[in-house]
Order: sequence, then C-alpha cells, then structure tokens
Amino acid sequence: MNHHRLPAGWHVTLADLSAGMLATAHHQLNQYGHALRFVVHDAQALPFADHSFDAIIANHMLYHVPNRPAAYAEFCRVLKPSGRLYAATISRDNMRELDALVSHVHPFRAQDRAAANSMSDRRQRTGFNLEHGAEELSQWFASVTLHRYADALVVPEAEPLVAYIRSIGVLPEDELVRFQHHVEEVIERQGPIHISKDVGMFEACQSNPS
Repeated sequence: MNHHRLPAGWHVTLADLSAGMLATAHHQLNQYGHALRFVVHDAQALPFADHSFDAIIANHMLYHVPNRPAAYAEFCRVLKPSGRLYAATISRDNMRELDALVSHVHPFRAQDRAAANSMSDRRQRTGFNLEHGAEELSQWFASVTLHRYADALVVPEAEPLVAYIRSIGVLPEDELVRFQHHVEEVIERQGPIHISKDVGMFEACQSNPS
C-alpha cells in the first residue's frame, strides 16, 4: 500500500460506477484514516461543483466510457484552471504474445481481435489507447503529454493465462482446453513465457505549462 505517501491535508474522492468496487475499496482503505470520500457516479455526469479538483486520475477506465466527449466535458468543468488529468491506458499491441498463443487455437483477423471485447474499445483504431488517446484529448486540453511505461510478464505455468482468457470470454470452454495444452507445450519446450506490456499515462491540462 502507498497510503503513507499521501500528504497530510489532501482530500481524495474515490469514484466508480460500480457500488461493489467502491465497497471493496472502502473496506481496504478506511483503516488508514485519510480524508477519503467514496462516491458512486458516472464519469459522463459528475456530481461535483465547477473548478473543485486539482487533479483527476482516470486509471484504465476511459476505454469503457460510452460517451467520452461527455466525460471530457465534465473533467474540464470540475478541474481547476491549473488542474490536470492523468489518464492511463494500453497500446493496441499490448500483450501481443498472448494474442499469438490464443490465435494458435482460434485464428482471428486484426479486426476480430479489435472487436473481441464488446465492453471496451481499447483495441480499436479510434479507441482510447496509446496510439489514439493524445489526438482525442487534444480536442479538450491545451497540453497533452504521454508518459510510456515498458513492462512485461514472465509466466512459468499455464493456469494464470487460462484463467485470464476465461475471464475475458474470448474462447469457449472446449477451446480453452486446447489453449491450456498448447501453453503447457510451449512452456515445456522453451521455458517461461515472456509477454510484453505496453502501457502509459496521458498527462493533460487546460493551459499550456509555463
């Protein structure tokens, strides 16, 4: 936990569309005694006063928002003139090695891959991803900077990959069995699987930094 890094006097609002997510966060964080507020709300219609926040953190969530322009308008409204938006997302090619493993049992075209998750547009050419996010944010913010973070997963066994693929629903159960067998064979042949992660964060503000 990073609670000790939160400066005294800060007022933090934790918000999500899911009441269950907020309940879990409240249970885990309430013990630390900071001034935390938990609010169930929609990013497209924020229940806050104009110019009331120094910063907004949108952590891997904007690609789930159906109407991002409405959310951006709300962000601009509730941020102070000097406030900043910090929005994390992924590249369209994030975890490409995992895509290759899945394609071994279920070949798909690039457009099928982009549309595989109906709950998110992060794989789409115009989705909220590292490739397109700056263009989109620049329509609302005067300054947009991308901070890229190179990372990777090293996976020594098949089960975590099978569980992840099952959770996102891209393979039926019969193909999951074949997928597990394929991953086990790859690990036995070449050792732990290396999966690259291409993630980053856009820092945006309504005025150009001096």
